[in-house]
Amino acid sequence: MMLIKKKSLGTLSLAFALFISLCSFGQSMIVKGKVVDEKGIPLIGVTIIELGVNNGAATDFDGNYVLNIQSESASLVVSYVGYETKTVEVSGKSTVNVIMAEDLESLEEVQVVAFSKQKKNSVIGSISTVKASDLKIPSSNLTTAFAGKIAGLISYQRSGEPGADNAEFFIRGVTTFGYKNNPLILLDGLEITTSDLARLEPDNIDALIAAFLLPISGCGGCGFSCNDDDGVPALLTLGFSDSLPEDLKQVVIEVDAIIFQRIGAEDVVIDTFTISEQGLSEADTFQVDLLAYRGVNQLIVIKDLELDTGTYSDVRINILTNDVNNSYVQEADDSLKKITVSGGQLKLPGLRLSSGSQAFTVEFSLAQALQHQSGSDQYLLATNGIRVENNKTDATLSGQIDSALFNGVSPCDQKADPQKGNRLYLYNGKVGQEKERLADVFTSGSITTPPADALAPFAVASLENNALTGNWDYSFGYLPAGDYTLAFACDTEKDDSVEYNGLIIPLPEGQVYELTLSESEKAQCNLAEGASC
Repeated sequence: MMLIKKKSLGTLSLAFALFISLCSFGQSMIVKGKVVDEKGIPLIGVTIIELGVNNGAATDFDGNYVLNIQSESASLVVSYVGYETKTVEVSGKSTVNVIMAEDLESLEEVQVVAFSKQKKNSVIGSISTVKASDLKIPSSNLTTAFAGKIAGLISYQRSGEPGADNAEFFIRGVTTFGYKNNPLILLDGLEITTSDLARLEPDNIDALIAAFLLPISGCGGCGFSCNDDDGVPALLTLGFSDSLPEDLKQVVIEVDAIIFQRIGAEDVVIDTFTISEQGLSEADTFQVDLLAYRGVNQLIVIKDLELDTGTYSDVRINILTNDVNNSYVQEADDSLKKITVSGGQLKLPGLRLSSGSQAFTVEFSLAQALQHQSGSDQYLLATNGIRVENNKTDATLSGQIDSALFNGVSPCDQKADPQKGNRLYLYNGKVGQEKERLADVFTSGSITTPPADALAPFAVASLENNALTGNWDYSFGYLPAGDYTLAFACDTEKDDSVEYNGLIIPLPEGQVYELTLSESEKAQCNLAEGASC
């Protein structure tokens, strides 16, 4: 773990962390969930520990975690720097979501270790400090400056060729956890590559603190690659689904590869696809119109893929964005706009596989993930709202909406088309009397600062007119079990996927419903004046 203080940019953290999976053996169950703050923003790197045993996990970049616990009655201790530690009971539930409250405790005696915090006197491992002045060497590549500076870190350079001169790193040798265990590097909580690290300027760094975790017993040194199912492989089925956005006819992406990553093991790269629904066999790429698979409908893109059991740290989807013929949006006027993806790849939360057949779905929430770029007149597909969900345990929520809600109150009664601008917002947890916290879609990139207690939606759904019944339907597919607040609003045409717009939610005022979804439940909630769910 490395903490970097930059003179001009505040405090940044850079971590070389070799993650340790705290495995347990014997009778167990898998629990997963999402950890968010009081605004509903996912928290990265929260530590979740099973109380009383050496077994834990950390949340990924979307606040999700997966943990194999020893007992259905286990207690989970959830901790994060700057937030109050919480203890939650599993009570047999396979999904446990957590909302963290801020804590103003002093951080003076706290060390940050990988994604968690520990008191100095309880840190298991070594911590070293390196002055920025020690990193100043006659080289433009910062990665070469670490050699010999930090105990336990091996750094060497294979080549001096420009563009291929990054040093490689090993923590405590190359055989302790298996050869070629590349460290995870974090900058301000975000994963970066050695190429990113190489171009940092030592002059902007005040101090660097390095911490290397020691292995914890009971796991056999297997890290996140633990294989605890007696060698019986997992059979993975993966599908794509979406929630329908308004005023778009098609949202097409062309997928080039799907990659399953494991710490300390080779990536599993799927770069040919056999998709019976599309008549494809061993195709190099495939295209999918995400709007054709809303709610519980999905396109199966991987069927019964044999994989090692264990935890996969993330799922990466490579998307071709060379021109408008690869990935594009067809707007209401039939114009085609190119889709771009940062780095050509979506990095999504990982998953844990046990032996036997398992099905997961990549849920594209385009109302959150698809961002129109006015400057270039293109669309950016980001990871906001995109989830990887387990079909076995996830619930669904659907229903009908009385069209009288579309234009019954101001300003909705001024809409030129009452059928436009109607959305449902689903929030984590039950807000009770604090309905003023319910906010429209926004991210941390919003120029307009949202209220301190604003709660961002977990998922968003639009309405679809059923041609057979004439009813207005909505559907949320693949939701983790837990408590939710559902709200309808009739004035959402200006809801930007990044900016906080200050929309009134719910609208009409009474259209807010609290509900609890059980595992695999197919829940229904019909919305109308005076209705309840």
